[in-house]
Amino acid sequence: MNLKLDLATLIAGCEAEQLHLSGAIQNHGALLILDLNGLRISHISANFETFTGLAAPLLLDSNLEETLPWLAEVVAGWLKTKKTATHRLIPRVFASAKDGLDCWLIHAAEQIIVEFFTARQAAPLPEHRLQLPLFAPPRDNEQMAKYNQALIAGIQEATGLARVMLYRFHDDFSGEVIAERAAPEFGSYLGLRFPASDIPAIARRLYLINPWRGIPDIHAPLSPIIGTDIPDLTHSLLRSVSPVHLKYLENMGVKASFSLPIQIGGRLWGLIACHHPTPWLVDPESCQLCVSLAKSYTIGLGIFLAQQRMQLIDSLSRRIENILQNLKNQDHPLDSLISQADRLLDLMNADGMAITNDDEYVAYGQAPEAEALARLDQWFRQQDETMILVDDPGVQQSALTAILTPLAGVAAIKVEKVRLGRFAGQNLRLYWFRLEEPREVSWAGNPDKPCAENTAVPTLAPRRSFERWVEVKSNTCRPWDNQDRLHCAHLRNALLRGLR
Repeated sequence: MNLKLDLATLIAGCEAEQLHLSGAIQNHGALLILDLNGLRISHISANFETFTGLAAPLLLDSNLEETLPWLAEVVAGWLKTKKTATHRLIPRVFASAKDGLDCWLIHAAEQIIVEFFTARQAAPLPEHRLQLPLFAPPRDNEQMAKYNQALIAGIQEATGLARVMLYRFHDDFSGEVIAERAAPEFGSYLGLRFPASDIPAIARRLYLINPWRGIPDIHAPLSPIIGTDIPDLTHSLLRSVSPVHLKYLENMGVKASFSLPIQIGGRLWGLIACHHPTPWLVDPESCQLCVSLAKSYTIGLGIFLAQQRMQLIDSLSRRIENILQNLKNQDHPLDSLISQADRLLDLMNADGMAITNDDEYVAYGQAPEAEALARLDQWFRQQDETMILVDDPGVQQSALTAILTPLAGVAAIKVEKVRLGRFAGQNLRLYWFRLEEPREVSWAGNPDKPCAENTAVPTLAPRRSFERWVEVKSNTCRPWDNQDRLHCAHLRNALLRGLR
């Protein structure tokens, strides 16, 4: 058996799991689904009577205005006033139920999902006090670290959960815990990495849609949904949980979890992930407060990242302008560029570089031999991309491993078909190289997914240990980061403009 191929196939199978078509919900709440036109109850959870005293089979396929007029009035009022929000919390919507019920109204395509939860019985939450530390955006990395702590402290106070983590995604969608609050007896995941397959793409897409995800008891039975077909639960907050994820939490010693997405520019930047060693329900009001805290944090984080980017671009523009000014003193493009080699190396924090214009190659510092450089250039010319950054050739571009050795990283840009100026018609390619630098990555357990034992068909199983597991990766260099990518893009654009 080809283990890597087999694991890749199994991971692809996990990605294809249809989480939204489970046909069941977690039983800490009840659900009904309404057709938007006519408010007909098309689906209802089997446990509806437990929460409301109303028998589910009698309500199925009925008109909401006839059977539950009080709810029809609430839904109609929301639809008239709602603007862009797809989720709306209505407190104490069914006060006659035991302890009272809150409900979430969720607008999903041509349906309205109504989900009922037991209302909060404790004292009101100190929303303003928890929000206050998040009102002022951070200005530097030190303030950003305090900002992270203010967020997770607020989430922990609002939920009462034992461990709260701020989890940031890397470019490959592996994640890292960058801030944490937990009692000493729970150990720490701070600084540890989790592989991308821990939160597969299908789950990440759901985080972009839903404001939060709660699992109050990993061992609680499910409640099936009654209806003529399987409903789409993409937008449901009660949606049942993948058995693989439940086992994953169990292996971590977690009995309850709660998480919220952090989105920047429409992309999933990270998560607020909370764990508890015993079953623990976060009530709707607390959930709403956590969503509000996450939004305030996201605004501050977005401002901080934008300011950092503006400062970087301002500094970069000055550095590139100096390079372009010096290029004007040379008539030959390769001579011009190699005269600025030290500045270009400093720009990319590289150990060597090379430049070619199809006919000639010029190298500086730590660079491949001429034959290897020609092979690299031939490979890059065949690629559609105008920019590449490779710091782990064995994973990212295996064809480059032999070419780069003993180097282990390359960044490159194409500046093609310059049409004007003294360099008209030139096709330039610039390469930066970094020496091998073995990389240590501290994972929360061995990131390689094991196969489940004693099963007729091979399936993935969550790892059993989340203890610190250090991976030492060879044939890698210092990672090229987003700043390096920005440098490449701006230099390429500047060369296109400046050489014309």
